[in-house]
Amino acid sequence: MDLYGQTKSDPVRVTITGEPGHGLLGSLLCSLAGDGNITSLAQLQSLLQGLGVSLTDAQLSGILQELGIGDLAGGLSQLDLQRILARLGLGSTP
Repeated sequence: MDLYGQTKSDPVRVTITGEPGHGLLGSLLCSLAGDGNITSLAQLQSLLQGLGVSLTDAQLSGILQELGIGDLAGGLSQLDLQRILARLGLGSTP
């Protein structure tokens, strides 16, 4: 098995698929792709807890407010989820 692209200087391309509601990785991938349907604080808490992040509802609400993310009823955007993860030290700010 070669661990490089067509030539040794080409990047490797890996395709990963996921389905919302089919495990933590599937939910996270779908959320990052903008189709995770995170529409409540409880759903966001569940996703973060699966990543090993333990926050109270008040702490998470404070972070959302700090980032200017209001009502989750319309669904959390990919950008907003990336910003939350970056704020928690789990990624970089887009």
